[in-house]
Amino acid sequence: CARVADGSFYCTEAQATTSLYEDRVFAGPDRDGDSEIFVELDGVVSQVTENTTDDAAPFYDEISHTLVWHRLVDARYQIMSLDLDTHEEKQLTFDNFNNMQPTRHGRMTVWQGWVGNDWEIFTNDGETFSMITDNSVHDIGPSLNGDFIVWQSEEADGWKVRLFNMSTRQTSTIDDAEGASIENPRL
Repeated sequence: CARVADGSFYCTEAQATTSLYEDRVFAGPDRDGDSEIFVELDGVVSQVTENTTDDAAPFYDEISHTLVWHRLVDARYQIMSLDLDTHEEKQLTFDNFNNMQPTRHGRMTVWQGWVGNDWEIFTNDGETFSMITDNSVHDIGPSLNGDFIVWQSEEADGWKVRLFNMSTRQTSTIDDAEGASIENPRL
């Protein structure tokens, strides 16, 4: 555990490492100089995307065995998905604004989209798109697990963490009673 503020801690479980390599998905430049998606398994790196546009911010979902990321399409970032079993790639968004930083849990994908003058949070369950936030502040860095979505919201008095319950459609704020800064939430 690491102390974050007086009385507050950030803790993770200790994990034994049995391999010299850590499996991962990442974005990096290819031989053309644009950003592509790569997967490293047991020390072997494989290129997943190969095109002449930027692909970045990949996220692997173990439940659906898919990758999601954003790709520059016609001067706007759009959300992409790749089913690793069928190798089927899909473009999930087709907006005239930027959509970035996707994460996925099962069938549900969540990301931030630039609407008007600020970032908002969006979801897609494979059939239905929803805009979770609609305000005049930046809502960024969404993460989800089960029925919950968490993100960071830039308010006048600083960053706040918001938690959205998809079952009840209710949003709540996660605060530190002692005034510690709470940022970059993950589930």
